[in-house]
Amino acid sequence: MERARRVVARGVDASARDEIGGLLRELARSRTIQLDRLAAGLHGTATAQTILASDDGGLTLMLVRFPHEAATPVHDHRSWGVACVVEGVDPPDDIHSQQGVGAAAYELVCFGRNPMNGTRQYFDPHNGTVTERPPA
Repeated sequence: MERARRVVARGVDASARDEIGGLLRELARSRTIQLDRLAAGLHGTATAQTILASDDGGLTLMLVRFPHEAATPVHDHRSWGVACVVEGVDPPDDIHSQQGVGAAAYELVCFGRNPMNGTRQYFDPHNGTVTERPPA
């Protein structure tokens, strides 16, 4: 986190996000992340998460497990974020509905603010609606 803090202190642009992505890849390759210590209940689905580190609601490192059985609802985070798949298949780049492909996918995500604080917008493209609610 200290290295990510130094990157963010210079400003968050495409170059900074690329650098944070490199830090996440380095952490993922280290195999020090324990994939079995997740709390269930993200997005009202079987998706699970844990906060690995957070700067008082600011810069936050999170581990998320996306099961392959069902996708998350389409949602936002109200923050910039950089993701790195630790295990599983990197899901397609879409408007942000996430699901493991063939098996669960584990992802490290670094956010500019803690996405578990406050609310998110959830989008229903079929009905053209947006609802706001906490992520859990």
